[in-house]
Amino acid sequence: MQVVLLAVNDQKEDWFNLLAAHYNKKIKPYAKFDVQWIKPFRESRDDLEKKIQKEAETILKKIESNDVVIVCDQQ
Repeated sequence: MQVVLLAVNDQKEDWFNLLAAHYNKKIKPYAKFDVQWIKPFRESRDDLEKKIQKEAETILKKIESNDVVIVCDQQ
């Protein structure tokens, strides 16, 4: 089994890297763990829906039909 975390962010923040390393250590005996960065689209605030749509399309291209998906958002 492989666990892949898709992160929409262009800044690899220190706290996130520490968290990913922590989960990698815990998950490693059971599954491979990988973080894949998705660069966010730059749109004006007025085009937020367009930005979300483009990012969603990029994420969907990385997901296969037999994958189990767990979604976390900023809300």
